[in-house]
Amino acid sequence: MSKLSSLPRQIALDLGHTPQASLDNFIPTGNENLLALLTDLQKFWRGAEQEISLRADLRMMHLWGESGSGRTHILEAMELSAKNLGVDTCLLNHDSTQDQWRAAGSLVSEKPLTPVLLCVDDIDSLDEFAQGALFRIHNLIR
Repeated sequence: MSKLSSLPRQIALDLGHTPQASLDNFIPTGNENLLALLTDLQKFWRGAEQEISLRADLRMMHLWGESGSGRTHILEAMELSAKNLGVDTCLLNHDSTQDQWRAAGSLVSEKPLTPVLLCVDDIDSLDEFAQGALFRIHNLIR
């Protein structure tokens, strides 16, 4: 018997693969209520809640937390879920261009009765233009 055949079989680990963000792989420790709200929002998008209008607490949510608390994960998970369900989405942050901010504002103003998901990450890093755009979008939603 050769030495190679007597070695244990090795299995390669896929350490470079990052799974797509989802609510299923979000660890909600201390955020179970938030997870329940986001799950309700997904149900609304699926049409499971057609008989009622979108609850006021689901129309606009502001999330905050310490670095590493999962904010970006939640935003990416909700954006992916919305896209998969045919909901228009915009994921914006401090790197977004002025054109992307304008497009988000147009999307919100042109579809007042259609679900649109607008996710803004790291608002504390937004420049003056983005802050103004976010303020205008916030007022459009209200």
